[in-house]
Amino acid sequence: MRTFLTSILLAAAATQVQAATLIPDTSYVTPLVETFESAPLGEIYETDPIFAALGISGIIGIALESDSFDSRPGVGRSLGATTGNVLQIMDPGTFGTLISLSISFVSDLMRFGFSMSDQATTFTVDFLRNDTLVDSIDVDVLTADYFSFGFEAENAFDAVNIIGLNGAAIDSLTTDFASPVPLPAALSLLLAALGGVGMVGAAGRLRRTADQCRA
Repeated sequence: MRTFLTSILLAAAATQVQAATLIPDTSYVTPLVETFESAPLGEIYETDPIFAALGISGIIGIALESDSFDSRPGVGRSLGATTGNVLQIMDPGTFGTLISLSISFVSDLMRFGFSMSDQATTFTVDFLRNDTLVDSIDVDVLTADYFSFGFEAENAFDAVNIIGLNGAAIDSLTTDFASPVPLPAALSLLLAALGGVGMVGAAGRLRRTADQCRA
C-alpha cells in the first residue's frame, strides 16, 4: 500500500515531467523546416536526406487501418504511412493514417514542432533523452482542421514520441538545435565584480553607522 508521502512524491514527479510548453513560431532560434513539397511521392525511408537535413536519425510511424481523415485541401504534400507502417509522401487531399510518430535526433535539442491535418483529438508528446522520459505535454485539438504546434521542453531531449493521433497527415516538421546563449565570460566576471563592490560599499556603510552609534 502506498503511504501518503509516497503518493505526494509520485504526484510531484508527474508534475515535474509535464513541464513542456507550446510556443509560437517566433520562439524558434535557428529552425530547420521541412514541408515535403519537393519530396517525391511514395515510400520514404528514415535515411532519406530530407530527414538528415532536419537532424533526424530515425523516424517510425504507426498507421490506422481504417477511419482515416482527409487532409486539408490546399495544404500540399504530407507525410503519412501505409497500413503496413511504411512511411510515405502523400498527395494533397490524401487520407492521413498516422496514430503515432516516433522521432530520434542526432543530438540534444530544446525545441521541436510539426503541423498536421487530423480529426478532433487529444494527443501527447513525450520528450526523451537516452531512452528516459524527461518531459511531456498533452495537447487538445478541438476541431478537424489544419494545426501547427511548436514545443519547448524544460530539459534537453534527443527523441520524441507523438501518441494519440487520430489518422493524421503531417504537413511539416521543425527542429531547432540552438541552445540558450550563455553570458560571455567577461560579462560574468564584471557582474561578479559589481556584486563584490556592492558588498564592500554596504560593509563600509555599516561600519560608519556603528562608529556613529559609539560616538
